[in-house]
Amino acid sequence: MTLAKKGLLDHVVLKRDAMTNGYGEPISRESPAWRTADMKALAIIAKPVSVNYQAMIRDETSARGAWEVLEGFFNRQTMHNRVALNQKMNEFTLASGGNLYDHLTRFKELSTALAAAGEPLDEQRQLVILLGNLPREYHVTVKIIESIAGVTMLQAAEMLKREYAESRHEDTEVAFHSARQRNKNTKPQSKCRGKCFNCGKIGHKEAECRSPKKKKTEQDYVFAVTKSERSEWLLDS
Repeated sequence: MTLAKKGLLDHVVLKRDAMTNGYGEPISRESPAWRTADMKALAIIAKPVSVNYQAMIRDETSARGAWEVLEGFFNRQTMHNRVALNQKMNEFTLASGGNLYDHLTRFKELSTALAAAGEPLDEQRQLVILLGNLPREYHVTVKIIESIAGVTMLQAAEMLKREYAESRHEDTEVAFHSARQRNKNTKPQSKCRGKCFNCGKIGHKEAECRSPKKKKTEQDYVFAVTKSERSEWLLDS
């Protein structure tokens, strides 16, 4: 801590005992030496603070005063963050059919954020929250995980990933077979480029025509006429 390195920590952590200089002589907090050192401590505190927060300590005239203002604000912020993160964790669920890989990544990020806010979750607590908020399709896998003594978060995550990968593979196969079946049931389109004798349009045959069938006329029929000659032999006796 910079204040400690520069011998100015006493200006923040005010001690009841009388402070002394390097020669063991008591220093009054009203003395010019104290005031000069206190201004240095105040400058050290304010320097790394962002512009938004500097406005909060602009009117403070002592290092201790600025420290208390910032300490109170950030303590409130930390408590707010803890409450908000815990609420997110308790409501952290995976919808049916959702992406498990993304879910596990977000769960880890949320756990890390809680730890950074001073609210770390032990591994068993993480397992309880994770397994308790999964959809029904993971019911069997969750029961298996619960039955394993001393199961770790890493082991549980790997088992869930395998279940998710297998279910996705099965879904892909079902979709593939369904598509093939639909293709089989679909009638091939006519490749005829001739003229329909029923409606006169090009692109299909008369047998495929959906227009009302027109009545046949005598001109529509073609008759084949053959001529046959009969020959006879007469025998003269």
